[in-house]
Amino acid sequence: MKNKRILKESGIRDIKALADRYPKAEIYFHQDLDGVVSAIAMKEYLQKYGIDVIDSHVIQYGDQEFSVKKPSARGDVMPVLVDFAHGKPIFTIHTDHHDTQTGVEDETSTQFRGARSNVETISQIVSPSAIFPSEDVMMISTVDSADYADKNITPDDVMNYIYKFDRDGTLPENKWILGLLANKLLLAYKNKPGFLNYLVMNSSPSLVNIFQNINSFAQKMGYATPEEMAKNQEKYIESQKGSENLKLEDNIIVQYGGGALFKPGSYDRYTPFKIYPEADFLVIAWPMGLVQASCNPFKTERALKGVNLGEIAKEVLLQFESELKNYIVPLSVIKRVSESKVKDESIGFKTSDLYALYGDKLVGMPTEKSNYGKIIRSILDTPWPRLSEKQKLLLDRIGVTAWDVIDSNSGGHKCITNISGLNFFKRGKRDPKKGGYRGGQDSDTPYVDLVKRIQSSFVKKLKEKINTPQLAECSLLGLLNEMVKPSPTALINDTPINIEVMSTPQQQMQGMIGRDSLEGGMLFPYGESKQRDFHMRNCKIPLDIVFIDNEKINKIHHNCPACQEEDCPTYSGVGDNIIEFTGGYCKNNNLNVGDRIDFKY
Repeated sequence: MKNKRILKESGIRDIKALADRYPKAEIYFHQDLDGVVSAIAMKEYLQKYGIDVIDSHVIQYGDQEFSVKKPSARGDVMPVLVDFAHGKPIFTIHTDHHDTQTGVEDETSTQFRGARSNVETISQIVSPSAIFPSEDVMMISTVDSADYADKNITPDDVMNYIYKFDRDGTLPENKWILGLLANKLLLAYKNKPGFLNYLVMNSSPSLVNIFQNINSFAQKMGYATPEEMAKNQEKYIESQKGSENLKLEDNIIVQYGGGALFKPGSYDRYTPFKIYPEADFLVIAWPMGLVQASCNPFKTERALKGVNLGEIAKEVLLQFESELKNYIVPLSVIKRVSESKVKDESIGFKTSDLYALYGDKLVGMPTEKSNYGKIIRSILDTPWPRLSEKQKLLLDRIGVTAWDVIDSNSGGHKCITNISGLNFFKRGKRDPKKGGYRGGQDSDTPYVDLVKRIQSSFVKKLKEKINTPQLAECSLLGLLNEMVKPSPTALINDTPINIEVMSTPQQQMQGMIGRDSLEGGMLFPYGESKQRDFHMRNCKIPLDIVFIDNEKINKIHHNCPACQEEDCPTYSGVGDNIIEFTGGYCKNNNLNVGDRIDFKY
């Protein structure tokens, strides 16, 4: 008999109570290496609490998000979501590492932490003891963040299918080769029925074991061999050289679609950088309704030429603002496209998903308590194939502007950004009596024109940025300023205080762990105001934890004691910045809630 209380509560809120309620669990995970290992790590974590993981399911962004299998209807099975930014009410636990999460319910047990990978959070933060070896976590994080340049990893390393033991290399170096190969093979086989589920349910938390299971399962099922896929990839690379759909312009790779993708192992997302290693950026347009821009991850300076791709994406979309705001995407289109791959056992696109994504952006939506509102909610909660023509026509009367659809589905960072949701634009406008979209035909794709126009505008704007002389001067001046920049300070009630800035996810995770002194304060800048939880696990000295919201102190936890136990209390508050001081600092220096704080760094 399993003991559900063998561990004390740690990183997941109410885990002990959940273990008492749910003896079993199903895990939903993203379709990549971090998703798979995060699911394995979560499986191990839950099993330590006596929760038996009985099944796992792949969940993917886009229409596949809503075609995933429904969780078990049994009340003793807990649905868990890992490495996915879109939450749903059906999930009891949700953990993720992306910048933002949508659709997350207040009652859901969550663990959101900015990091290079989700397994980093689950294995090293959530779990009371490490699950994956630290070198495996580093390897997985490098892959998920495409942080290849710092490790001197080349396109050939990432695209390789064949394991070749380096007799002159160290054991860690050979393990990195094996980890890259495991990722390559996983991506090659990921769409094979049951493959990823097999890995999650049968692998232990080790890249070596995952690699072994990939090979054994692939051989058993008769998948294409690594040698066959390597040959297909070589042919694919040759076909892309000189292709009209893959060009280099001002050190920017401009690509439309991925070319022929049918032979096993042919396509690789890094092919453009292998063909044009000198390129700084890639801007690719996919006909399914996506424009993606990224820095060359194999160059030493990933944030090249002082350019922020996420900010450029916003500037580009502003050029289309009028056009997009004047076009209303009907709920019938949103429902139909979202459920294009839905089956009877799928979760489907429900009212809760609609509000999670678009909330108050809905146009013509009746109030929730009105009879009309109840009818619309009932229609939305019914699978598309079961809707009558009359019900579909009711959904035609409600919608979301194309601007809000694209804004809600897009996002990015300095070195990679996505403009997505374009496939909802100008669909389903034909007369249903003439056999239009009502009959399930998906040939209405005028949005492809918009995809190409946005890509063209992105490339043009990017060229302007990197070719502006002032930018180069600013970049040089910025470098010089960095060299002579004074120490960062916080100005609290006009009194300057020296601070250390924990700007990266790795720095924020480390914080004061293992340190026995702090001069001034330690700042954790997040840039977004939300509920945050801090703990004192493995800290050596007591600390004051100060939550700052909109440049004012919102809450202070005084003299939080160091904690060396597994079950450490959490200190919560709302803020966009958090500062830690040595315990007693706030009282000794008369820092109080409501005091104003300005930062200079």
